[in-house]
Amino acid sequence: MPAGSWGLDQGAFDSTLALSDDGTHWRPCEEPGDFSERDGLLHARWAPWPDVEVDTWLLARPPWHVRVHRVRSGRGLLSAEGAFAVDRDPVAHRVAEGPGHARLDSPAGLCVIEDLGGPPGAGRAGELVRPLPGTNVVVPRTVIPTLRGEHGPGEHWLACAVLGLSGPGLPGSRGTGLPGSGPYGSGPDGSRASGTPGDGGRAGWPEPPGLEGVLTLLPGGHPFGTG
Repeated sequence: MPAGSWGLDQGAFDSTLALSDDGTHWRPCEEPGDFSERDGLLHARWAPWPDVEVDTWLLARPPWHVRVHRVRSGRGLLSAEGAFAVDRDPVAHRVAEGPGHARLDSPAGLCVIEDLGGPPGAGRAGELVRPLPGTNVVVPRTVIPTLRGEHGPGEHWLACAVLGLSGPGLPGSRGTGLPGSGPYGSGPDGSRASGTPGDGGRAGWPEPPGLEGVLTLLPGGHPFGTG
């Protein structure tokens, strides 16, 4: 529930992509101009400015979901893509923010967003955005794991995987949290929590799914592989 459009703290953009051309005013998808579904892949097209068109695809990969965006822009843009809003009053057990990821594990839940658009450091940067109080109808104050990027005029493809689990449940720390057996658990799509040091800071965090199963449903010309 945005408190305004000035800054990410007012916008409270959870579970969506927001764009800005000045770094202050942000625009999410307010009214898609086209909507479709094929083979479980949801698609929406929206235009935050007359010279900016965004195609968004969404596909479930339980317990994750994968988002892909094609941004065609006549202007330079900043992007902010939020995962889920989590109550920030309980003291977090563990947080991580950096190149290509933003992660939060707290008594209120586990929330992770991972950039799938390129190698760490080559894509978007993760941070934990703290919206203004009163921007959520469930809890007074929240934190939103978010990926931020900067994009020049032209065509850009963005992809990420998002995970949200309510209550305690980080694999490998307080129980599995994900369906499956073993110390880290595994999701039905084979996603696992990695416990290998030197894996880009993901040790003990759930491993995101790849773009397999999404690529063949995307239009030709995307940079992620053969579609």
